Amino acid sequence: MRKLILFVLIALCMTMVQAVTINVLDNDSNHAVASAGSVNATYVSSLSGVNLANYDAIYIDEHSSSFLSGYETAIRNTMMTKSLGLVVEFTGATQLSQISTILGFSPAISTVADNYAGTIGAFALTAAGSSHMTFTGTGLEGGLAVNIANLNRINRSKAYYTNVPTGVEILATSGGNPLVITGVLGQSRYYLVNVELLEGSSNTDELRLAHNALFYVTQVPVPEPGTCILLVLAISGLFFYRRHC
Repeated sequence: MRKLILFVLIALCMTMVQAVTINVLDNDSNHAVASAGSVNATYVSSLSGVNLANYDAIYIDEHSSSFLSGYETAIRNTMMTKSLGLVVEFTGATQLSQISTILGFSPAISTVADNYAGTIGAFALTAAGSSHMTFTGTGLEGGLAVNIANLNRINRSKAYYTNVPTGVEILATSGGNPLVITGVLGQSRYYLVNVELLEGSSNTDELRLAHNALFYVTQVPVPEPGTCILLVLAISGLFFYRRHC
């Protein structure tokens, strides 16, 4: 019996650290969300007939147009009651209007620019962002550290956010203005990056940030092996203690 319990505990820990693939819903195959790694991407032109509960996250950018229109309430309700992450890269006013309905606040954007390092300001992490798992990769399935310098490249559309309310965490800024923000809605997380990450030929660090963001909002942290070992030892010790009392 004791061997059986130990076997079950070890099997459980092995299952917890297995590679995870998440299901991501997107409306534009040009995003190449699957290139972010460990992502099973489903591309649809409309959310009509889509069961949101079958997905771990939604990924959109400025090309999503009216993709969310008419489904804002359904997405919000799903996020409130189930883990349905939302990752948004560079967007326009149309998408932000839809996102505002989903998130319950109205983020706005500055005038956009392509050569953003010279026009709006460099990509700079805040104190919170410097230790955040989406940039360090720590604790995320397949997570890797992001080299911030490589996110500051020309011909990548970018704009900073305005009208960001209290309670929303600012992870990066551009010229001192909010550039990457994240927060919680019900049972879900959202992550807004006002930079093109998966548009065209993404570099390694853009792919890493997209990957980390997707796994962050889907809340799939990977327990450290040491944690599993301690769990096995602790429960085993308790079992043997009870046997000898």
